[in-house]
Amino acid sequence: MKITGAKGNVGVKREKVQQMLKKGEGLLGTDYWLEVEGWGQDNILSVSCQIPPMLREALETFLMYGQRIFQAGNINNAFEMPVTFKEVIDGTVYKHMRKHHLEKTYLKVTLKMAPESNPEGAESHKWVFHNCWFNIDGVDLSVEDRTSIVKPAGTMYGYFWGDEH
Repeated sequence: MKITGAKGNVGVKREKVQQMLKKGEGLLGTDYWLEVEGWGQDNILSVSCQIPPMLREALETFLMYGQRIFQAGNINNAFEMPVTFKEVIDGTVYKHMRKHHLEKTYLKVTLKMAPESNPEGAESHKWVFHNCWFNIDGVDLSVEDRTSIVKPAGTMYGYFWGDEH
């Protein structure tokens, strides 16, 4: 491997690139499953979502002579996660969402990264969300746009514990 046009210590750059490549395949943001407990094979075909942030409250404290420091406070494990689904002709997503809203149920949802080379999923990249519910936005329908797929969008609310796998 040759790095052309580089200035500085090319050997160090080459070594760092090689170390990174040895760690393995890079994880793509498109390789994930969004599974809802109790929905069987009708798991959500999500086209976009996000991993919720892992945050702690920043506690500000002042010491003598006015020195300001921050300490790690309580864990904030509640989240709002934007989600976009891919609906299919038989209305799978809306069927479950309608029932979910009418019965006011709370769901257990698992976001699991599933790289192509490991379709069973990477256990270290798995988040279990508890007491979730969805709000779904309206979807625009039009007879003039014949190529558009119905993609309901909305927000999933819930909480998670960072240590559960």
